[in-house]
Parts: sequence; C-alpha cells; structure tokens
Amino acid sequence: ASMKISLKLESLQTTGSFKIRGMRYKIHASDVGRLRDKGVVTLSAGNAGRAVAYLAQQSGLDAKVFMPATAPDDRKRMMESLGARVVKVPGEGLLDAVAACIAEEGRVLVHPFDDLDVIRGHASCGLEILEDAPDADVIVVCCGGGRGRETGYFDAPSTRVFRDRRL
Repeated sequence: ASMKISLKLESLQTTGSFKIRGMRYKIHASDVGRLRDKGVVTLSAGNAGRAVAYLAQQSGLDAKVFMPATAPDDRKRMMESLGARVVKVPGEGLLDAVAACIAEEGRVLVHPFDDLDVIRGHASCGLEILEDAPDADVIVVCCGGGRGRETGYFDAPSTRVFRDRRL
C-alpha cells in the first residue's frame, strides 16, 4: 500500500512559528483606536513575544513583552530588535506584572494561548490543512513547549488526531 505524507512547515512563517497566526488574528480583531493609543502587551519567553513584537513593528504599534527572568538574553535582544520593550520578571510574578501593566497603561493583552481570538487565528492552519488534504487519515500536531495551536485545530469527523506530547 502506498502512503502520501504532507507537511505543514510552520517554521517557515515570518517569525519562525505558527504563533504569528493567533497573534495577527487577535490584533486584527481588537479595537484599532485602543491599539494605536495604548499599544499591546504579552507574556512570553519566545515565539509569542517575537510574533507580537514583529506585528506591532509592522503595524506601527507600541509593544511590551514580559518574559521570565530565566529566559535567554538573546531572545530578549531579538524582541527588542523588533521594537518591543522587554521586561524580565521572576516567573511567579509574570501574571501580576502583566495585570499591572494593563491596569496602569491600558494596553491590549495578546495572551499567548488563553484567548479565543488567538485560538481562532491558530486554527487557520488546521483549515488550510483540511483544504489541502481533505481526505487525510492522520494529522500529527507537534505541541512542543508552547501552547495554543492544538486547541483550535480540527473538527473533521473522518480525521483521527493524535496529541502525543512526546513527539
């Protein structure tokens, strides 16, 4: 029996991961006036922060990224090179720092995974796969350390989806 294998190379996205899909959709769905006046904020040690920084730069928005103090400095510099202000805080204080930023500055939160608009944006990848391969028997989704993509992917009744975090 023959087998056809197709790959969806999200690593070829502008910022190197699927995260840009959800971040772009969230920014697109947000209040433009508030975005321009107040800017955006996210929390990330990597791909989500990079995507938000890139999209903010491309859209002329002010971006602030809170990242765990343990995150590598090269990731901080990369986000800063895209124009974001990056603040490192102890991991246990990350959510409080973001909440204080929103309360004090009025920024739009672009949560890296816990947001319906972000999930809808990530799901666009699943829609593309179903358009390109509607008869797929198996779809393997690599979840890695980040979250979000698999939450909005597939609802095709004939497709088996395996979520194995060991891959």
